[in-house]
Amino acid sequence: MKAKIFQYIDPSENTRLSELSSKELRHLLHLLKNYHLELRSKLNLPQKVTFGVEIEFGCLYRTNIYPQLKKELEECSRNWKLEEEMSNDGLEVISDILIDKDQNWKILKDVCEIISKYGVESSLSGGHVHIGAHLFQNYDDCYSFVKLLTAYENLLYRFGYGEYLNATSRLWYAKPMRDRWESVLETNKEEEIPGFAKLVAPKKAQSVNLKAFANNYKTYQKDNTIEFRFPNGTLNPIIWQNNINVFTKMMLYVQSGSVNQNLLDARISNNHKIKSTFLRFGEKKKTTPITLENIQEYEKIDLEQALEFSDLIFNNNLDKINFLRQYYKNGKISKKRFEKVKNLTK
Repeated sequence: MKAKIFQYIDPSENTRLSELSSKELRHLLHLLKNYHLELRSKLNLPQKVTFGVEIEFGCLYRTNIYPQLKKELEECSRNWKLEEEMSNDGLEVISDILIDKDQNWKILKDVCEIISKYGVESSLSGGHVHIGAHLFQNYDDCYSFVKLLTAYENLLYRFGYGEYLNATSRLWYAKPMRDRWESVLETNKEEEIPGFAKLVAPKKAQSVNLKAFANNYKTYQKDNTIEFRFPNGTLNPIIWQNNINVFTKMMLYVQSGSVNQNLLDARISNNHKIKSTFLRFGEKKKTTPITLENIQEYEKIDLEQALEFSDLIFNNNLDKINFLRQYYKNGKISKKRFEKVKNLTK
C-alpha cells in the first residue's frame, strides 16, 4: 500500500518543495511525521558508483564472541571483515566494495541482523560511509563538493544522527569543519586537487575525510574514497542505505555540471551571519566557530535550508522525503544524551 505522503506527492516526480505554500508545507510535515522509511531493493545509482561501510558496535557479552560472530559473517559473505575497534572497546565489520544491487542490500540487512545477536548500538560507535571518489573528474568537482559541505554541514550532522536526536560521544573522531572550509574557500590559491584536498583535510578525524582522495585521486582503487565520518553508529540497514543514498547523490550532483554556485555562496554567507550570533559565555560581539563544545547548534532544525538542499541535490520526491524524514525525525531537539526516535523506520 502506498504511503499517505505519496498519495499527496508522486514519489517519481520532482516537486519543488521549497516553493510550497505555508499551508501545503504544514500538511507535508504532518504526513512526514507519520511516514516510515523502508529498505529499498535498489537506489537506481549509476553503475560507476561504489561504496562501503564500517559498522562499529559495542559487545553484549563479556565472553569472547569473536569466533562465532566471524563464522556467521563469513557464511553470509566472505568479503566482509570483522575487526577489533580499539577506539570504542568494541568490534567493527568492514564491508566489501559494493555497488547498488538488491543482493548487496540483502547482505547488509543480514549482516546487521547477525551483529544484533551479539552487539548493540553504542554512544561510542560511529557509522562511517566510504564513496568511491573516482566520481570526481577534475578540480572543479572537488572544489564544488567542499562548497556544498560548507553550506550544509549543519543539516548533514542532524541527518547523520540517524534514529537519534543527537550525536554519539565520540565526535572528536569526526569534528565539524565548516569554519575551516569557509576560510580555505575564501583564501584558496590552489588549482590542483592534491594541494586543495590537503588544505581542507588536514586530519582524518573530521566530519568528511578527503585525505585518501588527496593521495589517490588519479587511481581507481580501494583507497580512493571520500569518507563520511560524522554519522552515528547504527545496526539499522535502512539508515545505512539512506545515508549512502544522500552522500552519493551529493557527489553525483557536484560532478553533474549544473552546480548552483550562486546559491551555495549565498548559503555560506548566510551561515556566517548566523554563526556570528553564537556567543561563548561571557563574550560579546565575537564570532564563535562551531566546535565540539557547541555542536548542539547542529541539532537545531532549519526547515527552509533542508527544503533548499533537497531541491538542489535530488531529482525525485522519494529521495527528498527520505532525506527529510531522517533529518526532521520527530521535529524535536533533546538535552538527553543519545536519545532515540521511535517509529522512524518500518
